[in-house]
Amino acid sequence: MLEMTNRRALVVIVTAMVSCVFTRAALAQQRQTKPRPLVIVGDGHDLDCVRRITGMAVEVSPLFSKNVAPGDYARCAQWARRVLRFSVYLANSTSYCPYERFWRERLARDNPRGQVLWVSHCRTSQDNRFQAAAQRAIALHRVLVLALPKHRHAFDTNLAIELDRLRRDQVHAVISIARSPSRSSNRQSHSQTTEGS
Repeated sequence: MLEMTNRRALVVIVTAMVSCVFTRAALAQQRQTKPRPLVIVGDGHDLDCVRRITGMAVEVSPLFSKNVAPGDYARCAQWARRVLRFSVYLANSTSYCPYERFWRERLARDNPRGQVLWVSHCRTSQDNRFQAAAQRAIALHRVLVLALPKHRHAFDTNLAIELDRLRRDQVHAVISIARSPSRSSNRQSHSQTTEGS
């Protein structure tokens, strides 16, 4: 009788352990298969910057892939179905593309849970393109944190890395301009011309 009770207890313990292992595995798999938030970038100029700021925290997609022409309705509709589960749509407030507007409105209508957020930043500053790029990164970061506050820490870290990268690029650009032989030869010829006059 005692042996029978021990066997039953052993069976119960083994069953509980196996079910715990399977439950843990199922929960881990469910966590792994849970899709990351999808951010659609309406303006292709912002795509790389958004990817660098978000890192692996979210999935980033352009409004259309490179092989889909905006005027090809069938392929655009197919692509739109693929990105319909978007969490955030980043739209440029200064963009007036009718194709982008049409698909943005259609995606927003078909996915009422997705947020359409407007990013306003100036891209026309030719005086300092690095400063303009830094302002653009900060504006994109601000909107992303507003939309996806759970990922703020990752976004903050990636923004710091992006701003550091932009500063390094600016320093390298200044150094390469200073080392450029055409610039120095222009200066020498200009100084020789001035001395000769």
